[in-house]
Amino acid sequence: MADNYDATSSWVVPNFYKAPENSLFDKEYDYLVSLGHRCCVGQALNYMRKSSFPFDWQVTNINVLPNIFEKEFKNFYPDSGVDFAHVIYYQDENNQETDRINEEATWEIYNRRSQRLVKLLKENKRRLLFVRHKYIWYWSKWPDHGAQYDAHPITHDIEQLTKVSDTIKNVYNNDKFDIMYVYQDMSQLTEFNWDEKGEIEQESFKLPDGVTQQDQAKEFTYVEQLGFKDKNITPVIVKPNNVRVEGNAMCSAINSFIKLSDVHDFELPYGYQKIKLSRNIDVE
Repeated sequence: MADNYDATSSWVVPNFYKAPENSLFDKEYDYLVSLGHRCCVGQALNYMRKSSFPFDWQVTNINVLPNIFEKEFKNFYPDSGVDFAHVIYYQDENNQETDRINEEATWEIYNRRSQRLVKLLKENKRRLLFVRHKYIWYWSKWPDHGAQYDAHPITHDIEQLTKVSDTIKNVYNNDKFDIMYVYQDMSQLTEFNWDEKGEIEQESFKLPDGVTQQDQAKEFTYVEQLGFKDKNITPVIVKPNNVRVEGNAMCSAINSFIKLSDVHDFELPYGYQKIKLSRNIDVE
């Protein structure tokens, strides 16, 4: 658990231009690995990632993470409790996607990604940065929204990530990792108009275009919380300045300050024959 958690801490680091001692942004990492909660982390890491990992494109409840790591990702697909948003479908004679899931091909993809991560952890040679994104926005006032599965308090999330950290240290004997927990609270934005049913009027729900979102996210203030009992976990609180962007824009703004080495242990996921997934997501 975190010691003396305080979202208004004095560790205010606007855009990371002056990071405090022991900051994540003073270190160099070999691999960036998503821990969810949604695809926005994988999407934000996509332009700088060196390989694919298990949680890149899934909807992952934080409560299932400790058990997955403890079991060394055995039976990750389909029995880990992850909502596999992207799976491989069979193709018909006209190469059109059917509604039948190709279980064998999907298992091969996620098994390869899982074993890749397990291998890195057990070898304990490369520096890994895990990224978990907490995205609190409109659904905080919408009790029946599907994203309520992630409506845990920050302290609960930190507790689960501490279990993951302990497992990585004790089961994998790994000491070359950090976990960045990104907390983005968009629930107090004033731009939304709510109707009498507690739902957002669609006109007020529209997002700016992607380029505008990226520019806006760069102007946010980021608060890096140091001094936790578990030194491998660093929460980063996002202050969005009453501007709404999607998680991938904000995560991309953060990632632009992460130092990444030129180490490369696996084949790039680009330039090789790919299998098309649902929603046009490709995998190596």
